Parts: sequence; structure tokens; C-alpha cells
Amino acid sequence: MGTLERIRQLSPAALGVVAVLFIGFMVIQDSDPGSVMSSNRRAAGAVVAEVNGQEISRQDFETMVSRAMEYQRQVQQGASDPSLVRDQVFEQMVRQELVRQTASELGLSVTKAEIQDHIFYNPDQSIQRNFLDSAGNFNLANYQEMVSNPELLLERGASPQQVQSLKDYVKSLEENLYSSLLENKVRAAIISSGAVVSQTELEEQYRRNNSHADVQYVAISAGSISDAEVSVTDEEMKAYYEANKTRYSVEAARQAEYVQLRYQPSDRDRERFSRDITNFSEKLKSATSQQMKNDVFDQETISGSSNSGSTTLEKAPAHIRNQLEQLSPGEISGEFRQGGNTMWVRFDSTRVHDEVKTSHILLEFTEENKAEIEAEAKALLARAKTGEDFAELAKTHSKDPSAAQNNGALPWFSKDDAYVPEYKKASLAADSGDIVGPVETQFGLHIIKIDDTRTSEQVSFSTVSFAPSVSSVTRKTLARTASKIEEAVKGGADLATQAQENNLQVGLSAWVQTDQPTLGSREITAFMFQSNVGDVHTMDMPGNQGIVVVQLKALRNAGPAQYADVEDRVRQDVMMEKKLEAAKAKAQAMYATISAAGSMDAAAAADSSLVVKTSADVQPGGFNAGFGNSTAFSNAAFSQALGTVGEPVKGTRAWYVIQVNSREEADMSQFAASAPQLRQQLENSLSQQVYQSWLTDLRKESNVVDKRFNFNN
Repeated sequence: MGTLERIRQLSPAALGVVAVLFIGFMVIQDSDPGSVMSSNRRAAGAVVAEVNGQEISRQDFETMVSRAMEYQRQVQQGASDPSLVRDQVFEQMVRQELVRQTASELGLSVTKAEIQDHIFYNPDQSIQRNFLDSAGNFNLANYQEMVSNPELLLERGASPQQVQSLKDYVKSLEENLYSSLLENKVRAAIISSGAVVSQTELEEQYRRNNSHADVQYVAISAGSISDAEVSVTDEEMKAYYEANKTRYSVEAARQAEYVQLRYQPSDRDRERFSRDITNFSEKLKSATSQQMKNDVFDQETISGSSNSGSTTLEKAPAHIRNQLEQLSPGEISGEFRQGGNTMWVRFDSTRVHDEVKTSHILLEFTEENKAEIEAEAKALLARAKTGEDFAELAKTHSKDPSAAQNNGALPWFSKDDAYVPEYKKASLAADSGDIVGPVETQFGLHIIKIDDTRTSEQVSFSTVSFAPSVSSVTRKTLARTASKIEEAVKGGADLATQAQENNLQVGLSAWVQTDQPTLGSREITAFMFQSNVGDVHTMDMPGNQGIVVVQLKALRNAGPAQYADVEDRVRQDVMMEKKLEAAKAKAQAMYATISAAGSMDAAAAADSSLVVKTSADVQPGGFNAGFGNSTAFSNAAFSQALGTVGEPVKGTRAWYVIQVNSREEADMSQFAASAPQLRQQLENSLSQQVYQSWLTDLRKESNVVDKRFNFNN
């Protein structure tokens, strides 16, 4: 997600952060770091997973899912797919347990003092913004006084219910902080030996970065050889398969038959839907005054089938805008259809508000380099104010990923829109043409240019919407049908027969591996990998789509695939080998033609289907546009004599005839000056790769048993 989207979405939730911090400090003083983790492991009851024999309780899992869903609702201001959130939380908890186990093996831990230091002396940016002084700076003394004096909470009117709610909230903060600090220590231990760049590697990277060749080339690709030009026999295919069995190894996989019972409105549900619409419509029509109509409308909004909004007319959804344009404040329009819903809209009111359009330059910083980045931000601010092109400065210096496309420009917004408050406050306080900053937010330091301001009319509206829904009666009926099918199959009945008797269809899943979802659900996959052929289970489908009865149909063990299962792949691979051989013969003939003529132009003259291409920035040993990671191509570009045509070289899917026009070798006398920065870049990149690779391998090598399907029926 780009910074633009994050700025628009991550407005601070209206939480009692002051109280949260104090209670968190008290809880930490009275508890031992890691106690949450250890209590999770000791928790009795149902288990959703085992990680190398260590249990993750269902209670802890459901608590984390609830917190994640609440975060999505409050902070990201959008609905999320519950099944996706459950999978993400599951994988996060597995990862945390694997990291904890590794930390234990390495003798690493997080102390109470470390957690206290982070909360008391180094609070998160989202917390700091609640303790800003008049100059917009974080007031550490005020913050520390608040977290050290419990009486302040009572003086500010905190109720016992609020205190308990905040305690629950801070518990999650402690868990996250504990896990984060512990993982940082494990990461440091893992990369300390694996993320080392040798002097030789450093020099080679410098050469790659600073060496360039200008070449002309002709590519004779395997794809240019038609199927008719090569022939493949069964004997050749079988011999190739035997010689390359490891190439056709497959992971363990499972396949299932299933019956889906989707949540769809029944005839009775649709009758209720139609009746509700008719009743509301008749009440509106029978109202004899606009006030009475509004009373009817308001009464329906209380029932819950309603929504409201406030925006400019141009930003309103098209189906709302079309209605509002025909109304005056207080009037109601409807009924009309939108996306399967039947709706009415009321134009509530209008008001004038100010909007601003900005561009920005974002500089990210850490606590270690904050002073340096602040100096850089002030220098950029001065350059912008003296008239340098702001768009070019943003494109060159901004760390916002979207700046390369939009030159730092952001859409219009007002004080009512969900923008980061510091950014919004600074922008709305300035005039058109002003350049202000640096403004600090949780994303970094911003230099902000006020591109334009305007006054717009804000419209407020309300809607009443009737949507065909699935009643609880219908859901229970489907659940009974699914249960009946499952019990019959467990008793020996055929799933297809049961489906037919209930006017349903049987589906056959693809072969799925243990880390792949089945019908969009990893829980279904987990059932398949912990069952025997013929076992059957009823589960909820992802996204509240309905119920599915799943029966394990077949299993495939890991190892070389059977020839019959990969025959088509073998055929394609053998054909590719033969086409490359044919391409080689053509490349050698073309090489002879070009050598004799002394010019690459002879290629097109000899074969009109060939195109002589130029690549002006070929680098040694790296990715090059047009031919990918072809080491042979790069080597030829830096080994052939200038102006000569070399012997054909083989790529992964083509043969190349190359002529080197010019070449610039890296100036190693400048290496020493560039080495420190280059080393830092390489080690940072390598550190991330090493740790992610370690996590991936650890996950694969660990015994993780997903038991969530036991509770999904």
C-alpha cells in the first residue's frame, strides 16, 4: 500500500490513549514479560493448532481474531473477509510461536525493564501525537506524569467499565510489544552470521553496477520453431522422464469431492423482502405531509436498514448523486434499485466547507538518523521555497512509492476526510501556493505544497435500503440438510447420490498442497491432510457463502510423479529441448552469414522474420531487458572483442548472435569511496532476504498441525 492510501486511511481511532498508557504501565509492573505467552500455552480447553507439539488454544486464537477484526473496522475503516483475517491471524500466531521456540533455543528473552523502557521512554508515534505541546512537539514530561499518576484517570472521569476495557486493550499492546522485541532479537541473531557481504562480493557488485555494454543482437528463440519442425517419440519422452525424475517431483497433495449448500434467500425470504418494501412504501405514500414522511423515514432508519453520509455532490456514489440532484433539503426520493437492493434517499442538508489540494515530499527516518533527515528536509524546504520545481523534487527525493507516478500530488480533502491529523492540520492552516514543513507524522517528515484551495458545498443524506437476506430459518434448514448428508455418507451412502436426492451438485476439487486453500479455505485443506480417504466433514464456507460437505477422495504422497500424470509436461520439455537444438542450428547459420557480410544488417536480409535489436545498457551477470538473467549473454557482452560478432550463445529459451559496439568497464579507482554505502545497501537487502528465507524454511521444517476444522461445522 502506498503512502497516499495510508495517509487517507490511518486516522487515529478515538481511544482513551492517556488512560491506556497508564494502565499498561501498571499491568507491566505487576507482570512478568512473556507471561502472556506462557499463559497462552498453559491455557486449558480446545486447541486450534500444535506447533512442534506446543499448543495454541482456541480461546487465544478467537481473541486475536476479534482484535484484528476490530482493528480493521476502526482503524482501516473497511470491512474485511473474516476467513482471510482468520488465516492471517493463524499464520501470525504460528510465526510467533516458532520465533519464541527459537529464542528459547538461543537463550534470548525480553525483560520487564525493556518493555517498561519502550512504554515509558519511547512510546509509539501514534501515542505521541496525543501529547503534543503548542508547537506541535511531543511533551515527554507531560506524558510521563500521566503514566505515573493514577489519580489523573479518576479526575478525568474514567468509569470502571472504561478502565477494564482499556486493560484488555493494553494487554494486546503488551503482547505485540513482547513479540516484536523478541523477534527483533531473533532476527539479529539469525542475520548476524548469514548477512555478511565479502570484499569479493562487494567488488563484483560494484563492477555490475558500473559496467555497461552497448550491443546489437539477433535472437533465434525456441518459440520461433513450429511444432511441425520437431518430432517427439514416446521412447524419447520416457527416456527423458527417467533421466530427469527429480524435475517432476511433486509435493504431497489431496483431492476431495464436495457438495455446496449456498446461503441464498428462500421463497419465504423473498416474500418477506417484498412485503417489507411494500409496507414501507405504503407508509410513505399515506403520509400527508413532508414532516410525516420524514417521521416514517426516521423510524425505518432506527430499525437498522439504513445508512447516512456527508460529502460533496461530485464525490457521492453515482446512484446517490442522481437522486440528490432532483431533490431539495428535506425531500425523499425512491423507490429505485441498486445492486439488488431497493432504496430510498433523503436529502438532509447542505453546508459550505473548505477543501485543499496538496503535493508532498516524504522523508522516512529512524530514531538514529532523525537529526540527519530533519536537516535534509529543511534543505529541501528551502530549495522548494526558492522556486525549484516541487514536482521534480518530489519525484527525486520523496520516499512515497506513488511519487514516481504522481510527483507527490494528493487528491482534494477537507477537515472531515480521514487524513493523518498532523498533515491535515498543517495543510488547512496554509494558503494556496504556500510551502510548509517539515511536518512530522507516523510516516516520516513531510514538505507540503498547497496546490490549490476551494470552497465546496457538502451534502448530507440518509438512505433506507432493503436487501434480500437469508433468514435464520433458511440457514438452519441448510444446516440440517448438510448434517443429514454427512451422516448418510458416514453410514456408507454415496455423496453423489445424496446430492442428487437433495437437488445439489457434486464438485471435485483440484489437487491441493498443504499450504493451499481448498474452496478458498485453508481449514478445509487442513481437514483433508489429517483424514483418511472416505472421511467426511461439514464446514462453513469462507465469506459467509454457505455450508460445504467435504469428503476426501484421493491422496498423493510427495516424491517423483507418475509418468502418466506428467506426460504432457514431459512432452513440452522434450519439444523445448529439440526446438532449442533447431534454434542453435539456425543461429550458427546466421552467424556464418553475418560474419561473411561483416554487418548485423545481413541477418534481416537473410531472414525477414529476424529483427536486429540494440541494448545500450547491458550489465555483467545481472538482469537485462529482453533476455532476462542470461549469464551467457552477459559474459559474451563483456568478453567479445569490440566490433566483432561472436559465436552463438545459449539462453534459457533462445540462442543469440551478438555484436559488441562499445563497453565501459567499472573504474575501480572509485571503488573505495563508494564501498561503505554499497556495503550498507547490500547488507540491508541481504539481511531481509536471509531472515525471510530462514522464516520460510523454519515454517516448512516445523510440524504445524492446523486443527481449526474441528470447530468449523
